[in-house]
Amino acid sequence: MTILKPCVIYLRASTDATKQANSLMVQKNIISNFCATYGYQIVDEFTEYASGKDDNRAEFNKALKYAISKNCFLVCFRIDRLARSMSIFSKISDHLSRLRFTELGDMEPNLMVLSVMLAAATQESINTSIRVKTTIKVLKEKDPTKQFGNPRIHDTAIPASIKVRTSNAAKFNAHINGVVGDLRKAGYTTTGAIADRLNHMGIKTRKRKDWTYHNLHRVIVSIL
Repeated sequence: MTILKPCVIYLRASTDATKQANSLMVQKNIISNFCATYGYQIVDEFTEYASGKDDNRAEFNKALKYAISKNCFLVCFRIDRLARSMSIFSKISDHLSRLRFTELGDMEPNLMVLSVMLAAATQESINTSIRVKTTIKVLKEKDPTKQFGNPRIHDTAIPASIKVRTSNAAKFNAHINGVVGDLRKAGYTTTGAIADRLNHMGIKTRKRKDWTYHNLHRVIVSIL
């Protein structure tokens, strides 16, 4: 019998769901195939839209902390999805043995390879910033009245983002209510007892927090 290696996966995109709708889905698909090929079992998933230059990303830090505390691996699509800064070394240098990147295969990233690829990712981020700023400067000089960005963002992008979040919340709430129904059949009759059982089972809220009577009650009521 093959013993699977437990891992958490970390997915990151730089902007938001309206601009990078498929990015996280593609990353997850590639990572899932990697894990199936090399014998890893995904035990948790951490996802966020944030700049790779920010070393204090909430979900990244949760993923790393989880991997360390549970003694499991942390799997990413590519190194530039983990970070685009050299300063990240201060957080990961002691934990390279638990990092895996699908672009490198099933191997521990050595310090030289990781430093070179992080340097390339950092430089790419710098070059992109310079290119964007220079383009805006040139266009403004040619046409001082030109507006940048989406002038209808409040009519299009923001409502679309709200729609995605609402849909995801509805799916999550429906799933939790299904679990609640099963627990009630198993003899857990009060909301407080069900919340305690969910916590014991390792099932978290959408914000990865423990369940309480109040937040579980809100989820149950939202389906009614």
